[in-house]
Amino acid sequence: MKLFKTMAIFACLAFAGHAHATVVNLADGTLVESAGAQTGVGIQQALGLEFNAANGPMTFSGTVDPSSTGSSGVGAYNLGMTVGNVYFLVHTGFPGSAFRYDPVNLGTSLVSPGGYTGNINIGFTANTTPIDFTIALNTVGTDYSIDVSIEQSGVGSFASTYVLGQSAFGAGGAVSSFGAFHNGAGTGFGPLEYSDFTASVPGPATLPLLLVGVGGLVVAARRRTMSC
Repeated sequence: MKLFKTMAIFACLAFAGHAHATVVNLADGTLVESAGAQTGVGIQQALGLEFNAANGPMTFSGTVDPSSTGSSGVGAYNLGMTVGNVYFLVHTGFPGSAFRYDPVNLGTSLVSPGGYTGNINIGFTANTTPIDFTIALNTVGTDYSIDVSIEQSGVGSFASTYVLGQSAFGAGGAVSSFGAFHNGAGTGFGPLEYSDFTASVPGPATLPLLLVGVGGLVVAARRRTMSC
């Protein structure tokens, strides 16, 4: 019995302090935008709770596939993902492509191009092969640091860090949704396929469990001393 109790206590200690991540997935799909639209078309997934980075970095990732059949080709639109009210995108309309992040109104799908940053050259020209996005948010005072990674296999990669106020992502800075987005910039839009869109945020560390485990060890040690 004592052995069982001791093993149980050490099991508590082994798991104590480990954060339990909440993971939300967006079902794979395809976005098709009507010609001439300038407002953007998106698919949003409610997270079911308001994410924040108080317990560690929030990570959002996914793949967009700009296989365009439109007359303007891959350069006809911007493409990427939204995190709360911020749209992270690759602008494929010119050699060297570009990255930027813009404000977006999820109620109307209206995007404000260049609202936060101008086009930033990513060092490679995106083509119609799948583009992988990874975005990690960390709390920095009242701001979020934004770690962005963009990659096209066999084509090129880009990584950089930015800072933006938490309130830009939603009410009080809480992130309540994420999703795929397709923003028109001309005519002849092709489809945008998206897949493996995942949002992950760690939960609070199990500090109470840690305290229970430590307390159990103390009690067990005392009882053992008294019985000797």
